[in-house]
Amino acid sequence: MKLKKIIVIYLIVFAVSLLAQETAKPPFALLWKYSTTFLQGSIVQPLMDGDTLYFSAGNEVSAIDVNTGETKWKFTLPTGTTVRVTPLLHKDSIIVPASDGKLYIINKQGHQERLLDFGAGGAVTATPIWVEDMLVFPCLDNTLYAINPDAEDPKDIVKWRFRAGDNIPRSPVYGKGLIFFESADIYLYALTPNGEVRWKVPLPSTIISSAPILGQKYVYATAGRSIQFVNPLSGKVVRQVDLPDVITATPLLVGNIIYAGCKDGKLYAIDATTGGRVKNFTPYDAGVSITTSPALYGDYIYFGTANGLLVAIDKSGKLRWQYRMISQATPVYPSPFMPATAAAQLTSQQFAIYATPFWANGYLFALSDDGTLHCFTPQNVDVAPPIVSDIWPEGGPMSGLPVPLKISAKITDEGSGVDSMSIVVKVDGKIISGGTIGGKVVSLYKFDPNTGTLECNYNPGGAPGTPIPAGEHTVTVQVADWFGNVAQKEWKFTIDNTLPPGAGRGTTPTIYYFR
Repeated sequence: MKLKKIIVIYLIVFAVSLLAQETAKPPFALLWKYSTTFLQGSIVQPLMDGDTLYFSAGNEVSAIDVNTGETKWKFTLPTGTTVRVTPLLHKDSIIVPASDGKLYIINKQGHQERLLDFGAGGAVTATPIWVEDMLVFPCLDNTLYAINPDAEDPKDIVKWRFRAGDNIPRSPVYGKGLIFFESADIYLYALTPNGEVRWKVPLPSTIISSAPILGQKYVYATAGRSIQFVNPLSGKVVRQVDLPDVITATPLLVGNIIYAGCKDGKLYAIDATTGGRVKNFTPYDAGVSITTSPALYGDYIYFGTANGLLVAIDKSGKLRWQYRMISQATPVYPSPFMPATAAAQLTSQQFAIYATPFWANGYLFALSDDGTLHCFTPQNVDVAPPIVSDIWPEGGPMSGLPVPLKISAKITDEGSGVDSMSIVVKVDGKIISGGTIGGKVVSLYKFDPNTGTLECNYNPGGAPGTPIPAGEHTVTVQVADWFGNVAQKEWKFTIDNTLPPGAGRGTTPTIYYFR
């Protein structure tokens, strides 16, 4: 897909700024992409500060013009040091937690002001949170640190340390006068603001992939496929809810509803009081593991998947927008962070999304695992239709094709994504459908948004094994993107049933799948 030229982007800046205070409402169109280095499993979100976006990837912190995606400046960390968690703004500075266990404090012009070395024995593993006047965060030495970033005397930097029995993979949460966090030692902890243990309770699984979430009545701890409802003051486990598969990231609490994404690709809605399923919500099936925490912006829930699909649904679970991220053709090299397994992902052009989608100032941001930050706008800057390629069958003459005949194509749209409900497939001018069930027409189309592959079955005789009539046949695929740009692809194939079975198979494309 081609985007409008840069001059058009500038023309819409004013219009987009008017939306800055409005809620996020899909669909969205791609405004720009910012390519950085590959860093597998990155959960870094950008920081918005006026018209500047601060973003960390690999060993660099970049200041980006939010309207154009152009670089204002870059700050480079020491060789071998990376940023794997989201930095934070503090006064007129940016605090960057790094893999060397230090906090780099840089100003908004990209120059280092201070380096906080507090003796950590491993990388900072999660974004710091504020607890009163302290930053509290975990490091890879199984320790939760509380530091004063404004302390002038190095002896006053560390307020306290708490060492757990194993790694602390996610940020703590603070509320009701207590600091809550989960550890791989299979415990949920509650500490006082001075770092003393108020209580700890065992978790039901060794799989710890999320942070606790704090509600009005309970603190919710997630481990494996279970959610524990815990009294925040006493540590008593009131109930436990088990979902069909492993919960892959921190759930989202909205009012009295918990939204949790699972390895089975489904997003579930749980009543935060009773633990039952929310009746007016149909679990959304993304078809592949959900890999980000859900995020609510306005009236819509956003999340990403293991195959690079960015999804927006409403509060009933109905799809409102989806966008398949296609990796940059050539990653930024040299990249010391890219393993050999990344080659297969590059071939497939699919990378996971681990960082939670982020909405600010009228823009939606999402990071794919190849190191590309995508900026989307609700303004219609998408002027090109989808691209239909890798078609089958094509050419001929051919014979002995299986019946029903599987017609396939690849559909991509980098502008705003493919609207799968707009797809219409015709053979010789007739729409392919699957008959009726309950008085409704059932389509035989199967579109996989994770791969962009369209498949449908063509059986003109209606009975299995009935040969496809000899002669030339015309296939037409019509599809639109989410802003209504329509593409129509037409091609022909020829059947000659006098040929030996299997002769002349036509032009067979090679289609790669990555699941």
